[in-house]
Amino acid sequence: MPTYNHIACVGLGLANACLINELRSMGFTGHISVLEKATAPDTHKRWCTWKPLPSMLRDIHANEWQAWTIKKRTEQHSLASVRHAYTEIKASDFWEVQLARLNSDPHTSIHYSTDIANYKKIKDLPLPQSAPLDLIIDSRSIQMANSQYQQQFVGWMIETRHASFDPESAQLMHFTEETDRIAFLYCLPYSETRALVEYTTFQFGAFSREQHTFALKTALNERYRLTDDQYTLLSKEAASLPMGSYPHPKPLSGYWPIGIRGGAIRGSSGYGLLSICEQAKRYADSILKGMARPKAPPVNHHLTQYLDRIFIRAIRKNPQLGQDCFLACARKLNSQQFVELMRGELSFASALKVIASMPTYTFLKALF
Repeated sequence: MPTYNHIACVGLGLANACLINELRSMGFTGHISVLEKATAPDTHKRWCTWKPLPSMLRDIHANEWQAWTIKKRTEQHSLASVRHAYTEIKASDFWEVQLARLNSDPHTSIHYSTDIANYKKIKDLPLPQSAPLDLIIDSRSIQMANSQYQQQFVGWMIETRHASFDPESAQLMHFTEETDRIAFLYCLPYSETRALVEYTTFQFGAFSREQHTFALKTALNERYRLTDDQYTLLSKEAASLPMGSYPHPKPLSGYWPIGIRGGAIRGSSGYGLLSICEQAKRYADSILKGMARPKAPPVNHHLTQYLDRIFIRAIRKNPQLGQDCFLACARKLNSQQFVELMRGELSFASALKVIASMPTYTFLKALF
């Protein structure tokens, strides 16, 4: 049974920050070397999920909406919950808290501007600690092939000249009329005049930021009646995330991938905050117990993965079916069941309810 005295965390992102926090809260006293290629953490992203938040995130400022909507043409479904509010954590707020913890920890060292292109060479890096390196935790991004099903989005933070948004409700999905992929608008309104608006697609192929930007501008005009002179662009964001089953490294003795690299992202939605936090806690517990490989995920994780695989397989063949599935869930599930589905915490009974809410004949036809 291995004993871990010196761990190298490759990449200073959400996953490794959560892992370090969990290790210290569980009493790990070994040294942690963080190797990061940039000069500072990325503070320009955000993570969203439904409450309750993991304990390590509860002292971080979060925006929340107690109602959320899914819409297609004239069909709109709204769900609401005080206990399970839809919540956004900005990376800038997250790192304000996490860096204060990391920088005050005498047994954690952060090495910025470090070449981490090849993890096999990490043991040869000139780390100042004399203790041998026992474990590599790798959170680097993965390269996606064009054949990989992906979530792709471009988002703008805008300030409008007149009231344009309902700050009480988040718009999760407002589907467009496209038929060759799932495409929708996503909107987080902070006030009647300020919001983050994203144009998102679920699709195969290379990410075209130009096409997504054009579609976003068009949608702002058509859906919100906003021309270029009626809003101010405050900031931009864009990303591409894997969906469904995607190739990623498996844990080995001495090397554990974590975060997206470790498969911790929802195959059907791209949400990853909760699964990354759960994975970090599981990894930390495994390290404290001296396990050669991390513990397996909980049972409901496998149930969620199974349903995600079926969903992705169906919408690959029929993208419009994906819109029908999300609308059906919003129509037939109550707020508690919907949140369980999106958080990846389905009980067997709730899973049956989700399956029953699907457009059964069309769904089964798409599978075969």
